[in-house]
Formats: sequence, C-alpha cells, structure tokens
Amino acid sequence: MTRIDSNIRLFADDTSLYISVETPEVAASKLNHDLQQVHEWSKSWLVTFNPAKTESMIFFKKTKKPDHPPLYLNGVPITQVKIHKHLGLTLSDDVKWDTHISLVIQKAWKRIGIMRSLKFFLSRSSLEKMFISFVRPIIEYSNVVWDNCSNFLKNEIELIHHEAARIVSGATKLCNINKLLNDLKWDSLEKRRKNHKLILFYKMQNNLTPSYLTDLLPSNNAVLTTFAIPAVSMPERNSIGLRFSLQPSELGTPCLNLLGNHHP
Repeated sequence: MTRIDSNIRLFADDTSLYISVETPEVAASKLNHDLQQVHEWSKSWLVTFNPAKTESMIFFKKTKKPDHPPLYLNGVPITQVKIHKHLGLTLSDDVKWDTHISLVIQKAWKRIGIMRSLKFFLSRSSLEKMFISFVRPIIEYSNVVWDNCSNFLKNEIELIHHEAARIVSGATKLCNINKLLNDLKWDSLEKRRKNHKLILFYKMQNNLTPSYLTDLLPSNNAVLTTFAIPAVSMPERNSIGLRFSLQPSELGTPCLNLLGNHHP
C-alpha cells in the first residue's frame, strides 16, 4: 500500500492508522480514503479485515469536542470509543492516564494480596523474587510513556511498592519507608522511571531504537543559541546536580485519530 496519507503502524496482527490535523472533516476524509485503500489491498491479497473489531478514537484535550464525521471500513461504520487498549496501554480520548493506571493498580494489589497470604510460609528471598517477577513488571510496563501522569497517581503506585517492601522484610507500617527501601537495596519507582527514561534517551541518541523514536530528537546540525553566562565564584569542593526529565509521550505531535484493527 503506497497511496496512504495517514501514518501507519504494524505490530503482529494489529494495524493502526493515525493522523494529526486541525479539522475533523479533513481527518475523516483522509482516513476514509486510506481505509478504502486498505480494503482494496485486502481483496487483492485475500486478506480479511474485520470492521466489527475495528475501533476509532479522537484524542482531544478540550472539554467540548467537535463532531467528527463517521469512518467506514468496507462500507461498515467503525465504532468510535473513548477508551482503547493498544499494546498493553489503555489510551483515553482525553489524553490522560487515569484509566490505565487505575487498572494497573487494581491488578497489582491483587498480586500483593497473594504475597501477603504467603509471607509466613516463604523466605524473604522467595517473596522478593515474587515481587520482582510478578508485581513490579505490571507497575512499570511502559512507564516512560505514562510518567507524565499526575503526582497523585504516581503516589498511588508508590504505595504498592512500599507495601511489597513491608511484606518482603516483615516490617510494619511504623517503620521508616526510606530506611526500609535502603535495607532492601530497592530504588523508589520514581527513581527507576527516571533511569528508564535516561536509558531510552541514550538508545535514541545512538540509533539503537526504531526510526520513529530516533527521529523525534532534534538534528545534531540544529542551530543553537548562545547565551552569555556571568562568571560565578565557586568553592574548591562542589557538587553539581543535573535534573533530567525525558517524557517521550510529549515529544511527538498529538494524534487526532487512532484506529486499531484486529484480524478475526
């Protein structure tokens, strides 16, 4: 398919089309054209796309959303949704992470409950392995994407981490959580997210990621503006702290439509 105006992403048997425009009518016109091209391609290659399993979503941060013309696949209207699960991430049309993180928290607390019921029967090392293998991957999946969520949600996730530390160590809620984490040699989830973002940035900078991530970075030949910095007297011994925050979710342009298509 070479006559596609929208952006297209493929993963296993999932196909997604997305586009960023100012006018809903323009978006609908381009997407319907592309969907027709997809349908014609599927007939030529004897591939079947299921309109019933296809969904469309409009990402819009304002409260009042404009009316969007319907989208069609093979003449069948595509259902427009407010929430769509894509590659393990629950996307919301208001571009917030409340729904996704609420589901993550609910799933993680269930597994914490299992750990709590086993804490008198398993050793400390076994409980720690349970947390690292079955709980922490849930609350850290794609954390470089949703780390721009509210501080309230971040604190809610951190509470799961704290409870796991108490179960593994056998401590009570009266224990200082920072000392407890130090004793377990666990970094906070916030620090781990920062490290993950730095690692991702390093990979993007050194072309170790797919082009759709690497291309988000400005070119090395970009024009830099020089600012005059006044000289400051510094003591002989000093420490310089660098606070770095990379949120890949904010690097790209916002999408107006996301269409996820699943084969039957």
